[in-house]
Amino acid sequence: GDSQQAKFGDDDDLKIYSNNIHSYISNYSGQLMIEQEVDNGYINIRNDNGSGSQTDYIVANGSSGEVELYYYGSKKLATKTDGINVTGKVTATSFSGDGSALSGVGGESDITSCLFS
Repeated sequence: GDSQQAKFGDDDDLKIYSNNIHSYISNYSGQLMIEQEVDNGYINIRNDNGSGSQTDYIVANGSSGEVELYYYGSKKLATKTDGINVTGKVTATSFSGDGSALSGVGGESDITSCLFS
């Protein structure tokens, strides 16, 4: 029934329940780990819009190690072996460093004056 909980552990360390409005997985000790036991499997956090079509929010790829973040089903950020790939505009409230290690930006040879003049 609604608001009934499935409890796990000697001290009810893990609870899974629904109150007919929201559903919860609550952890009361240590870390909450979500594991994929198959080496090449995926972990997906997604939404089913009710029509059977699903929208991904987070996809973790067990075979490549890549993690992808989505905005309404559109991939915006993906981790790669050499860094990250971002699709779209990047906005920051601050920047650390002088930008001298940036590549592929174009403009003058002095990247700092090109970006911050």
